Amino acid sequence: MARNFVAERMARLGVRSGISVTVQDSRSQAMNRKLARQRLLDAIEDRHRAVRRAQVSAREKERRRKSPRPAALKRRILESKRKRSALKKLRSQIND
Repeated sequence: MARNFVAERMARLGVRSGISVTVQDSRSQAMNRKLARQRLLDAIEDRHRAVRRAQVSAREKERRRKSPRPAALKRRILESKRKRSALKKLRSQIND
């Protein structure tokens, strides 16, 4: 005995965002339309959150890049440079 099944597929396209969503979860067109709209909204919100995170990350990276080094760190760097310089000067001195 053959049975006819209807699977209603709904496709939604966000006009401004360009995001496309296809839903075929239920046999009801109205339910698929509702699910497609919800998934489209979720996808648009996810994209918006990702863009916002990228902007914040870039701003924080620039802030960290521009911030001056702490005084203690500068002193440690200079001290290690002095030690390295002294070690290299010892290499060049040859006494007969």
